[in-house]
Amino acid sequence: MSYIIDPQSRTFGATYIAPSARRIGASYEPFDAVASMGRVTLGNDLLHCGSTLDINTQLAANFARNKATSSSLLRRAGIRVPDEVVIPSPRWQTSQPALEVLREFADGHEVVVKPNSGTRGIGVTLHGDLLSALRAAWESSDDAVLLQRRVRGPELRVYYLRGRIIGGYWRRQDNDGFGNLSSGEVPELFLGADLPSEIAEITTQSAQVLGLDYSGFDIIVGDLGPVILEANASPRFNAASTHPGGEEWSATLMDTILTEVLKASSR
Repeated sequence: MSYIIDPQSRTFGATYIAPSARRIGASYEPFDAVASMGRVTLGNDLLHCGSTLDINTQLAANFARNKATSSSLLRRAGIRVPDEVVIPSPRWQTSQPALEVLREFADGHEVVVKPNSGTRGIGVTLHGDLLSALRAAWESSDDAVLLQRRVRGPELRVYYLRGRIIGGYWRRQDNDGFGNLSSGEVPELFLGADLPSEIAEITTQSAQVLGLDYSGFDIIVGDLGPVILEANASPRFNAASTHPGGEEWSATLMDTILTEVLKASSR
């Protein structure tokens, strides 16, 4: 199947990558209307071909997409993640957690039900009792479902790129509700590592454990310090960019990412 690509369309590539390429004297030619794939060229030189945001190895990207795997790797490395129980898909042909284990896990705690894969908070629900949580888990069509004890605290998204924090935003500064921007939260944007050093350190450590060159980490600051909720291997910033100051903020992030990608491609 072929697509007629409209350069003026509101895809991620047309909205963010093309203007960024122009600012550094290059050009962007899209060739995928769905995934924002394209070519970045400078004169006759092909600088980059593919998705600008898919710059991780396939192995690292797979680790991040599989939430159960990434949280297990981080936990083994001594990095704080939510307490959780994995409800496997019947296709795994493995035993389900015993009911006694689930009761002990949920006793006295709110439980977050989260698909093992997926993005943008789709399918993530909060439950005050085990039965409600299990119903949601059984209704999920994902390959597996995570039951996590809820952690309360301010929540943020942090963007990491090859050894440094390049920006992010606080989703919420209080202890109530979920911080996904799709729920109407207003982000507090920042650039660079303008955040507490403990959060910057746990972000960098998590990226190194998972082998990620570029990632967006969802973090909540609980009573014991920052907790890694999940890693995103190809995070975008469309939702945050529509808020006050978001246009300049997203342009700076995209310029930083694109420049780093092109620098790597020239080595």
